[in-house]
Amino acid sequence: MTKEKGRIINITHQIPYEITLTDNKEDPWQLAPRRGHGAMYGGVDSLQKSGNWKVLYIGWTGHIMKQQRQQQQLQQQRQQQQQQQQQQQIQSYINSNSTTLEPVDYNQLKDTEKEKLKHKLKALGCLPLFIDGESVAGHYDGYCKTSKIPSYFLLYMLITQ
Repeated sequence: MTKEKGRIINITHQIPYEITLTDNKEDPWQLAPRRGHGAMYGGVDSLQKSGNWKVLYIGWTGHIMKQQRQQQQLQQQRQQQQQQQQQQQIQSYINSNSTTLEPVDYNQLKDTEKEKLKHKLKALGCLPLFIDGESVAGHYDGYCKTSKIPSYFLLYMLITQ
């Protein structure tokens, strides 16, 4: 086995997983590889898999999604609707077990849910940052994309000329 050369700490906009909160009491968090930036994640991951480097991703969780069962949505609608025909249509949808996703504000998460998520992500080499979407948009889409990133390109152009 090769000795570790060191640690790569990748401070990134978002950790490499999309996160969904489910209604499973034992393991409420479902993780899926994040789309986009796959080349970066793949490159860093290959260094980790070589056994030479330990990798830690630090970043925003991204929008945390929550599974919303259509049964719950449709039951609420059914209470508001009076006509028999509409109630029959809703009942047929309730019988299907499909789900939809909706964003959840991280402030609405219980401390126990956050701790379970942190523990699960730590095992995957991630340190999640719980930041509201408005702050992220102001920082990333505002400051980073309009000031910080363009200054790196300008610096590069000045150095290479």
